[in-house]
Amino acid sequence: MTTDTAVRVLRVSTGGQDEKSQQPDVDRYCAEMTYDLGPLITMRGKSAYHGEQESAWAEVLALFDSGAAQVAVCWVADRIERRGIEALLTKQREAREHGGRLEFSNERALNGAEAYAELASAFAGFGARQESMRKSERVKIKHAANRTAGLPTGKLPVGLVYNG
Repeated sequence: MTTDTAVRVLRVSTGGQDEKSQQPDVDRYCAEMTYDLGPLITMRGKSAYHGEQESAWAEVLALFDSGAAQVAVCWVADRIERRGIEALLTKQREAREHGGRLEFSNERALNGAEAYAELASAFAGFGARQESMRKSERVKIKHAANRTAGLPTGKLPVGLVYNG
């Protein structure tokens, strides 16, 4: 019996977050599934809402093509895709077309039989997109309030610290 090799995919959207917080769950899942640990692909400051994870996804597909990995394991679906239902289903289809599969350590309902996994993924893709839209609205509201109060918005220039 051969053991599948898992490429582990970790992502955070800002440089102030740490993608390594996802790794223990991903590694634990791989151990439970008896996957050999393959490459670790990390993305920091990459927005899955804007598709900035695509170059890393291309690396995953290349690993599938070469036979170096048979499964990609992410923490949850929104770590690999936040553009909605179709985009997440496309990722799963691309994984299959390249001889692999996409699994999630903390959303195991998405890992089941293909038809069920697609239905669960549709819900997850919808939820990921909605969460991104809610975050965007909260940021816009905060920026408007800051502008009204004469406070800075967005990122401060390098070396400038706001103590307000």
